[in-house]
Amino acid sequence: MQMKQKYTQYLPSDSLRNFIKYFWAFEYNENDVEFVVLPDACFDLVIDFEHRKLQNIYLTGVWTKPHKVTVTKGTILFAIRFKILAAEYLLYKELKSILDTMTLLPKNFWNIHKVDCFNFENFCSTLSVHIISILKRLKNIDHRKLKLFDYIYNKRVY
Repeated sequence: MQMKQKYTQYLPSDSLRNFIKYFWAFEYNENDVEFVVLPDACFDLVIDFEHRKLQNIYLTGVWTKPHKVTVTKGTILFAIRFKILAAEYLLYKELKSILDTMTLLPKNFWNIHKVDCFNFENFCSTLSVHIISILKRLKNIDHRKLKLFDYIYNKRVY
């Protein structure tokens, strides 16, 4: 039987865990499918391939309400699920500017068009190196924010 759907997650290195929840990949080769994405205090950088060709790069916002997404047959998505701090420190955006948005980015964003995006592990490692280089150039990360968001993301509600 032929694969219809494949979903993979890859955890970031310890040095990126304050900014990235995980990398994810989704491949679907059946009919178009619709999903509902629920708010989770994260946002995504999504790279869309159709028939193994880079189509688009999207920055999804932090959703405050459920959001419908359609994935078309033959689509491969590679993505980074960012934590809220990444908006300020990696993308230089205020959080309010990305609430409930989906923005089309240029295909050369972070040189993603040059990455071997047909190997998910290579994608994760190449973008991890790039993101670490961005973080190294920062002059100051507010450690109070790191501590606050660490608490928020690790808080267990029972």
